[in-house]
Amino acid sequence: MNVANNTPGKKTDSPRFVKTNIPNLVKLEPMNTYYGRCKVHGKLVRQSLETKDFKVAKSKLHKWLIDVRGRINAHEGSMGVLIEDYKKRLKLAENSGDIRKRTRETKIQCLTQIGKVWEELFTTGQVNPQHYKRGGDQIHRTKVQYTLFSQVRISALTQKVLEEWRAAMCLAYSPSRVNGAMTVFGELLKLGVEMGMLYQNHNLFEKLGYVRPAKTKLTHLPTAEKFKALKAEIYTRAAKGAAVFRKGRDDSGRLFEFLAYSGARIASARSVKWEDVDWQHNFLSFEVTKREPYRIPLLPDLKNLLERMKAEQGGTPKGNMFKVKSIKRVLLSACRAVGTPSLTHHDLRHYFATRCIEQNIDIPTVSRWLGHQDGGALAMKTYGHLRDEHSQESAKRVHFN
Repeated sequence: MNVANNTPGKKTDSPRFVKTNIPNLVKLEPMNTYYGRCKVHGKLVRQSLETKDFKVAKSKLHKWLIDVRGRINAHEGSMGVLIEDYKKRLKLAENSGDIRKRTRETKIQCLTQIGKVWEELFTTGQVNPQHYKRGGDQIHRTKVQYTLFSQVRISALTQKVLEEWRAAMCLAYSPSRVNGAMTVFGELLKLGVEMGMLYQNHNLFEKLGYVRPAKTKLTHLPTAEKFKALKAEIYTRAAKGAAVFRKGRDDSGRLFEFLAYSGARIASARSVKWEDVDWQHNFLSFEVTKREPYRIPLLPDLKNLLERMKAEQGGTPKGNMFKVKSIKRVLLSACRAVGTPSLTHHDLRHYFATRCIEQNIDIPTVSRWLGHQDGGALAMKTYGHLRDEHSQESAKRVHFN
C-alpha cells in the first residue's frame, strides 16, 4: 500500500496514458488530450494531436502516422549532389527514348535559371527584374556557374525559403518559365526522397502551387497595312545586311514571311527542310516541334513564298530552307522604323492565328495548323476574340429591325 498516495493534501491523479479502442491512439489523463503513438525503427514515438475531441483525434491520427512512418533515416546532403544525379538520369532517359533531347535541354536550362535567381536573391536580398528582360537573360549563351544553389543543404529548405524563391522567380520570368522551374525543383525533391536525403512526406511544395499565366493580350499585333510596311522594311534592311556581311542575311525577309504565313515556332522554322514540302498533296510537315510532328496545308501566301524561294535557288533545292536562325534584331529595328510595337518571333505565330480567325477559319482548324493537340482548347483561350477592327466591321452587319 502506497501511504504517500493516501496522505491528505497530496495530488493522487498523476498524468498517465490510457489506451483507446483505436490502435496507435492514446489519451493522456487527466488532461484528456489525445496522442499518437507508434514505433519507428524500434523506437517509441509519441506526439500530441492537440485535441480533446475523439473524432478529431481519429482524423488526425492517420495523417500523423503517414508522416512519422515516412521519416526514413534522412542523411544530410546538398542540392549539388541531387543536381548531378538528376542530370545523369535525364541523359539516361534521353538515351532510352523516354524523353526528347529538347526536353532534357529545357530542364537543364531551368536548373540554371533556378540557380541564377537563387544566387541573386540570397546574396543581395532581392531580384532586379531588369536582369531578366528580353535579351538580359543570356544563360543559354554564357557559361556562368551559379554555385550558391548547389551548396544549399537539404535541411535548410523550408516552406518560407521556397515561398521567397517562388516570388523572386515570378519577378524574373514568365509564368510558363516559373512553372517549368517549379516542376524541375519538385523532381529534385522527389529524387531527394529516393536518395534518402528528405522525409518521404516533406510537403515542401504543398502550399506553393503553380503560377496562373496571365491572359494573352494581342492588341500589339500589326494591322494588315503595318504588316506590309514591316515586310518591306525587313527586306530592305536584309538586302543591306547581305551586301555588307555577305552571309545570307537576305534570308531574313523570307523567314519573316514564313513565320507569319505558317504560324510555325522559330525552332520549327530553323529546322524545316525542302524535303518536308509535299508539293503533290499541298502539305508542309514540321518534324522538329514542341510536342508531336504535324503538317499544315500550303496556304496561298505560303505556297507563293516557297515557290519564289524554290525558283531563286535553282528549282531543286535541298536541305534547310533558311540560312539565318533568328530575325530578332532586324524585326525590332523594323518595328521602330515603321512605328509599330515591338514584335518577337512568337508574335508572328499569334499574327498568323489571328488573321486566320478574322477570315472565318474555325478555331479547331487553326489549332491543328498551330500543331496543338487539345482539340482547340488552348486556341480558344488565346484567340477566342476578334480584333477591334474586325469586330467593328462585323458589328455593321448586325440589324435588329
